[in-house]
Amino acid sequence: ALATAVALAAIGATLVGLGSGIGLVRLASRDAAVFPQAWGACLARHVASGLLILCAYALFAGQWLSGPLFADALVPIGIAELLLVPLISAVGYAFIAHARYRMGALIQSLPAVARFLVAAVLLWRGAAPDVGAFALWVLLAMAAACVLAILLACAWLPWPACPRLRAVLTPDYSVAYAG
Repeated sequence: ALATAVALAAIGATLVGLGSGIGLVRLASRDAAVFPQAWGACLARHVASGLLILCAYALFAGQWLSGPLFADALVPIGIAELLLVPLISAVGYAFIAHARYRMGALIQSLPAVARFLVAAVLLWRGAAPDVGAFALWVLLAMAAACVLAILLACAWLPWPACPRLRAVLTPDYSVAYAG
């Protein structure tokens, strides 16, 4: 069950983002002023294509696995590998577009480090985890890696040009006085 879930997610993960990370590097390396718009488009493509592929993944994989294996393995692995890992990759490309190659490489290696830590912790505990527990641990590790990558990007890079997201995250509380 786990091998099927991971294999199908790996097939779909190659399509997430549709090359927008490399496009971000190409556009921002030519003109740094277009970085916010290109990064906003890159993030939007990653989320939209990830959701589409996740839905197709759930429908297609649901034909082979159903019941508790579907919920326990396919859904958490699909969310981790088709949404969170590509977002981490997009943040890595954003750092590469700003010529911060080491930070970009470090961020793009976060999913591998998270997978290794999950496997090491579960092996250290001694008991062999069931498929659902392993998938949930992978999902939690990828969520933590994604949050870390986004926090690093927010601290060191210009905001993406996503006006609605920025308005939600940084509301304007200024008060205009009639004078």
